[in-house]
Amino acid sequence: MFFGDWETHKKENISAHILWEYNTLSPTWSWEKMKKTVVQRVIEYGREEDWYAMLQLYDGFENVKKILLQVPHLSPKSLSLVNVLFEIKKEDMQCYKNQQSRVQHIHY
Repeated sequence: MFFGDWETHKKENISAHILWEYNTLSPTWSWEKMKKTVVQRVIEYGREEDWYAMLQLYDGFENVKKILLQVPHLSPKSLSLVNVLFEIKKEDMQCYKNQQSRVQHIHY
């Protein structure tokens, strides 16, 4: 399993560049309140260290999996990656439901 050693891996921090528009050092910043945004950004833009940091911050695969079910948007590639790594059916994910409910334009 990828990142199966997240508990014993050295402590990592989420890279500031993937949350560039937020001041994560502010006393009002909450990693808990922003968990859907943090997880979405790590999945789409994170490096290996960010993945470890995410798993450490949110206590492992099962908790990250629960957060992923609520994420409102993921790119198609990221959605496919999440489906495989976390063994989640895309139909169970909010981002997939949102994508299906959008009006599709006709492409000529």
